[in-house]
Amino acid sequence: AMKPVQGKNLEEVINEPGFNPNLGNAINLAKQVGETLTYVHTKFGVYPFIHRDLKPSNIMQDSEGNYIVIDWSTGKVGSGKTTINTQFNSLYYTSP
Repeated sequence: AMKPVQGKNLEEVINEPGFNPNLGNAINLAKQVGETLTYVHTKFGVYPFIHRDLKPSNIMQDSEGNYIVIDWSTGKVGSGKTTINTQFNSLYYTSP
């Protein structure tokens, strides 16, 4: 279980009138999300934990500007084998 996150998801932030991203904000977002995914990916030792539904609406920005990855319910601990036959994703956010 996660503690409640007060704020807006990244999709809402991007769609706000006057949204004007800058390089510093983009780097901060990539760094925070990347650190979170790295931590969780390595938490289970040899077998990685994979989010499987990472998209703007699953990244929250809190009132202090921190980014929090949410909705881990579709995640899965990998087996070390390919998961090509596993289908769970969101339309428009899936690699080809």
